[in-house]
Amino acid sequence: MSTNWSITASDIIRGALEVNGAIDPTEPVSAEDSEVCLRAFNGIIKEMPLHGLSWPKLTSTAVSLSWSALAPGLATPPADYFGVPVLKYTAANGRLFELKQLTRVKFELCDLAQTAPYPEFFYEAPNRTFTYWPTPTQDPGAKLDYQAIADDIVLTAAPDVQQAYLNMFELWVGDKISLKFMTPQPMRVEINTRMKEARELVKQWAVDMAPLEFTVDNYGGGYHSGVDRWN
Repeated sequence: MSTNWSITASDIIRGALEVNGAIDPTEPVSAEDSEVCLRAFNGIIKEMPLHGLSWPKLTSTAVSLSWSALAPGLATPPADYFGVPVLKYTAANGRLFELKQLTRVKFELCDLAQTAPYPEFFYEAPNRTFTYWPTPTQDPGAKLDYQAIADDIVLTAAPDVQQAYLNMFELWVGDKISLKFMTPQPMRVEINTRMKEARELVKQWAVDMAPLEFTVDNYGGGYHSGVDRWN
């Protein structure tokens, strides 16, 4: 029994045009219409996390991050990095030790002049660069596991998402393109309503990839500058 569903992006685009009444079932999809739908489809794929949906495209092997003595406290993730970092350093004995991620508030309390052979923490800046703390005095041999950015849509292939998402995209793309194809308002409302219902159903089965953070108030009534209190 096959477990693969062969619906392609072209199939989804045809369905989106059909629900808008832009083409009939026997009419071919023009190159111009396909391009309009493809742009909308790619936008949806990239925006999925904003709507509470994310296909966890995690790295299969850890990626090595380069290190420079000129900027020993900084590291840049790969170009396809999306988020959910698991960052580790390589000790002298070859063992990997995970670094703890700091929030911005806690990072701003750190003395960035402090150094150590290996970092214990890292902070992810808004520009997606990482800052080690304490600043390592040698190459930490950093390894990064992460969630990658979703691939662009290929017309002849199935989108790189869970199979349970595929039918929803026909309505979602249809909703996105409805104004451009001047779909009558009652039909636009119907498409939008059905799309939201399908999206909410899918969200019930979505994997929550947001990081969890637990804090324990264990300061004993006074301020402690040691970051080791933050784990």
